[in-house]
Amino acid sequence: MKKNLFLTLVASVLMFVPFASCGGDDNGGGGEDDVKNEVILGEPATAQAAIEVEVSGSDVIIPDGDDPLEEPSLILKTFEATEDSKAIIGGPFADFMAPAKAKRKAGSSSFVYRIYDYTVSGNVYTLKGFGTITVEGNGKSVTLTIKPLSGEELKAEGKVESQLDADNATTNLCRNWSVSATRISVKLGVAIAQDFTGCNISEIINYLTGKGIYFNEVDDNLKVTNVSFTKAGTFFITYANGGIDMGSWRWTNKSNGEIAYSWNGADMGNPLTSASVGGLVEFPSKSSCYLSLGTDVIHDGKSYRATMRLTLKD
Repeated sequence: MKKNLFLTLVASVLMFVPFASCGGDDNGGGGEDDVKNEVILGEPATAQAAIEVEVSGSDVIIPDGDDPLEEPSLILKTFEATEDSKAIIGGPFADFMAPAKAKRKAGSSSFVYRIYDYTVSGNVYTLKGFGTITVEGNGKSVTLTIKPLSGEELKAEGKVESQLDADNATTNLCRNWSVSATRISVKLGVAIAQDFTGCNISEIINYLTGKGIYFNEVDDNLKVTNVSFTKAGTFFITYANGGIDMGSWRWTNKSNGEIAYSWNGADMGNPLTSASVGGLVEFPSKSSCYLSLGTDVIHDGKSYRATMRLTLKD
């Protein structure tokens, strides 16, 4: 699952500059004294239990979920317990042909992901609606014991992946966020902007289409519900229809809040999230985050930068 997100019009000068830093480094910026990181959020509920394991071999098959079209069987390749009580299991489809519905809702054309709420006791992770995963071992090499609610007990060998340092900026960002509002803006000769409740991608695209900017078709009522970052470098977006966009992220200029991200498959992401543009994060309070993502759009044959600022709530 490795490792292969608007600013207001007041900040319009910054808004139309690419987010990704040209000279930044993955661990750029300071820690305690960063101006952008003066707001310090509390540590998420399961931060100390967070782990990502890359599974070796291809003989551990996770059975279908309640709806095989949405939760088909998969060959386990990754298990991650995030800092904020979300567990991810992922791998290629176990069947030769992947269900079309699963392709659209559960991951890319080659991988499927399932996300569960979890609790943890010691080294035993209980995934709601799935079963338990126990992690045993010292150092990087571990053994997973998987006990699905339906099906036989399974064993898998794996390697624990490294995590980003737990400084203020990273701890602030790495959690599961809900989306409360979105502002979209683009400068078409003059700057235009519009605020939306939540983040309905279809609604935003319809607004931009009315301004003469056209996109490929998307599902009706495509709503972003949550955005998550983890210290293992995972970045994912979940949708109201059950869809998941899974990718990875890193700091490019931590002191300025600049990040780079990429998707795990060519069919992931939505028309307003261009990974080549990068993203910008800010923390206006101890319970919120501004995540600015951008994409390049065409209007009257010319290219412009459209910026989407998500207001995220912890």
